[in-house]
Amino acid sequence: MIQPKVLVLEEDDQVAKLIENSLKREGYEVRIARDRACALSQQTSQGFDPDLLVTDLRLSTSSGLTVADELCELLPLLTVIVTSGYAYPALEDQGCEHRNYHFLPKPFGTRELVNTVNQALSRV
Repeated sequence: MIQPKVLVLEEDDQVAKLIENSLKREGYEVRIARDRACALSQQTSQGFDPDLLVTDLRLSTSSGLTVADELCELLPLLTVIVTSGYAYPALEDQGCEHRNYHFLPKPFGTRELVNTVNQALSRV
């Protein structure tokens, strides 16, 4: 059985570890990126073609939505989950509702994360 591949774009080490550990326990192959450059290099230079991107909305050097859009241009079948402590209406202001992106509000627990990932990937 092929393990789904997940790229996590998250600057907070604790949140990144929570996501990584939770998804690895569920059988996902997970890689962590701390910024836009690292996320893009995972695909372009390292040949890691994720099935799913889990990204924080707000990053210190860019927007998670911008990085998601860039990766979706390279990988048109990429599924995206955007995490944020901001309310969903803030995502609508970013144009998120016009994309096939899923939203996971922070803070979230392991079960919420796994359920959201499973649901997002089942729609592919």
